Amino acid sequence: ASQASRVDNDQLPPRVDSFTLDMDQRQLIVAFSEPILTVNVTSVTIHDLQNTVQIDSSSQTHSKTDLSRQVTFNLSDTIIDLINVKEICATSTACYMDATTLFAMDIAGNAILETTQLQAADVVPDATPPRLTSFAMNVEQGRIELYFDEMVA
Repeated sequence: ASQASRVDNDQLPPRVDSFTLDMDQRQLIVAFSEPILTVNVTSVTIHDLQNTVQIDSSSQTHSKTDLSRQVTFNLSDTIIDLINVKEICATSTACYMDATTLFAMDIAGNAILETTQLQAADVVPDATPPRLTSFAMNVEQGRIELYFDEMVA
């Protein structure tokens, strides 16, 4: 077996190649230029040209495999509700992502390049109807309160 005469360390920072916002599955799916070791989703904002939603730490739950170039974040109910209320990302042409250098690090320890106004590759609309989870009836006030598993208008 031959021994390497020279080894160059990876000094290139990774970048975000694309992202998909899947409102039906309640996920943010991010593709990177190279395998990612660590992620911090609180460094990400989703926005259109008028409104912004900062992704919170409750959406930090994610799935990826070793040496994966794609990370899927499970978005919290709070974030999904904010996106819906602010009517952000109705289409992929009106949906953008920003990310600071704290968002991800590759396996060599290089921080990701800052990402600004990256347009969504796709936005999957919420196609699952809200589900009634409970109700309360107040006979004296003549009122029924309905509770759903997601925000309703």
